[in-house]
Amino acid sequence: MTKKVRRLFSESFKKEKVEQIESGQITVHKLSNMLELGDTAIYRWLKKYGTKDYKSPVIVIETESDYLKWKILKGRSTTWRIY
Repeated sequence: MTKKVRRLFSESFKKEKVEQIESGQITVHKLSNMLELGDTAIYRWLKKYGTKDYKSPVIVIETESDYLKWKILKGRSTTWRIY
């Protein structure tokens, strides 16, 4: 059985890759395939070192009526990303 080696990338390497993604030179998916990393790791780099806001909006739903209102708004908006 082969042991998986844990790789550590330097901060300067991560920042360089984030700049390439933000400038459109490479996509997150392509980079993750090249480095054999999951997309999530690259998105963490973007959140930490990127110049853009990569945070998703958070909506707190406390009551059933809040949920119903959210459901109506979700149907109207194409800019919301729901996970």
